Amino acid sequence: MKFTPSGKSARKLLSRCLATSALLMSLSGCSTRALNAPSEPYQENQLTLCPVNLPRLAGKTGTDFNAALTRYFQLYTDCAARHNALVGIIRERKELEQ
Repeated sequence: MKFTPSGKSARKLLSRCLATSALLMSLSGCSTRALNAPSEPYQENQLTLCPVNLPRLAGKTGTDFNAALTRYFQLYTDCAARHNALVGIIRERKELEQ
């Protein structure tokens, strides 16, 4: 019978190592979680593109400038809200995949 430098039996040490590795492999198989594919498609309003043609100034007065800025503000808030919601959904789906 062979002994290790610490005085233990080599067979006993080998059997413990094999048992430990088998236990670790069986536990790692149980720790993985199943992937849940998202069942909902993207909402249609989130797939709407932002307008490409932006409003132009109609004249040189402050009223014209204010009208254009008000329109820009409306376009930006609608587009930013859709964009942020879409980014949030994509990130949630990526977390589900991991």
